[in-house]
Amino acid sequence: MSLPVPKPQEVWTLEDEEQHAEVDETLQIEPDASVEDPDFEPSTSSNPYLISQADLNDLIRYLALSNSQAKLLGSRLQGWNLLSPGTRISVFRHHHKELTQFFNQKQSYFLQ
Repeated sequence: MSLPVPKPQEVWTLEDEEQHAEVDETLQIEPDASVEDPDFEPSTSSNPYLISQADLNDLIRYLALSNSQAKLLGSRLQGWNLLSPGTRISVFRHHHKELTQFFNQKQSYFLQ
């Protein structure tokens, strides 16, 4: 089964462009006809949301960023003034501290 290949017009006229312009204008949404959400309330504050230390840590954990990626994210956010004052960029992971209670360190008798 073969389909015919359409051929482009060889000569374009100004009238053809006007017809295309009329079609484009009918496809545009009128400003008065926009869809409105009755529950939407725009923010009246001009201050950006500043990311706290806990928010930054949660974001890093959620995105599963490595230490270098986390430091890069923190430095970019700091450069854009989006970190709240006192937020540290350095990342410390102390997952092992939760498990140390289950292990004892005894003197090894094999290293005499």
